[in-house]
Order: sequence, then C-alpha cells, then structure tokens
Amino acid sequence: MNERILNLLGAFGLALSDSQTDLCAKRGIHPSDIAALNTLGSAPGLTVGGLAPVIGFTRSAAVRLVDRLVAAELVAREPGTDKRQVRLTLTQKGQEIRHQFQTERSDFLAAAVGSLTRPEERILSEILERSLARLTKDRESADHICRFCREEICPAASCPVECAVPKEA
Repeated sequence: MNERILNLLGAFGLALSDSQTDLCAKRGIHPSDIAALNTLGSAPGLTVGGLAPVIGFTRSAAVRLVDRLVAAELVAREPGTDKRQVRLTLTQKGQEIRHQFQTERSDFLAAAVGSLTRPEERILSEILERSLARLTKDRESADHICRFCREEICPAASCPVECAVPKEA
C-alpha cells in the first residue's frame, strides 16, 4: 500500500475523531457519554451489561457512566425482565442531546467531504463499505464501530458492518 495514502488516511481519521471530541467538549459531555446516549437511543431497554461492550467499557465502568447519566437526567432506569436486571432508556433531555450531536456530526462530516462530486461520493462509499467490513471481526466489534452511527440511515440489512458480522454456527 502506498505509504502516502496511509499517512493521509491516518491524518483524516484523526481530524474527524478530533472534531467529534470537540463537539462533545462544546456540550460539556464526554464522547463515551454520547456513545451511550446514541446506543440507548437506537436500542432502548438495553442493560448495563449490554451497553458496556458497545462503548468499550468494563461492566463496572459502565455502571459508573450510567450513574452519571442518570444523575444528569439523560438516562432513566426501568425494571427489567427480572429483579436483577435494569433496562436503560433515554429521557427527553437525553434524546435532545443525542439528536443535537447527530445533527452537528452530520454537518461537520458533510463539510469534510463536501467538495466531492457524485461519482466521487459513490467511489468513497464503496471504499468505506469494503474497509468497514474488513474491520468487523465479530458482534462486539460491529457494535463498537457503529456506536456513533445514525442507524435509521444505515439499517442493518444494508449496513456493511452488520453484514460483515460472522454468522454463529
């Protein structure tokens, strides 16, 4: 592979990551908090145990994160299927922050590639789809890769990450 392309790709990825971190800082919220809000917005009722691997946390760290989000009135705890489990859902405030972040994220991503022509957009889409599929090792990695995604835009049936998850034997 061309070393210059790798260098440019690394710089581009870092610039995009920094921009997402800056969006979070502007709102006074940590990127893992946004990842949790986004995940719970697309999978309401998830448990702490289900949330932890998506955001790359241990279960105990996820409990502390959820405690903080509940205290900030962004997440609510609800009874689960049994007394030991607690389901997590977004509050109205949590939904609003999630939506604002998604909108701002879409805006800065559009600005980053806004000079591309339609044919170039198609080429970029093909490259990204193949590359994301190669990065997907299992269910956990797929959920982690898509933790900031707007799942309504990229439904599971057509998501290159979801489609690349190995089928259980």
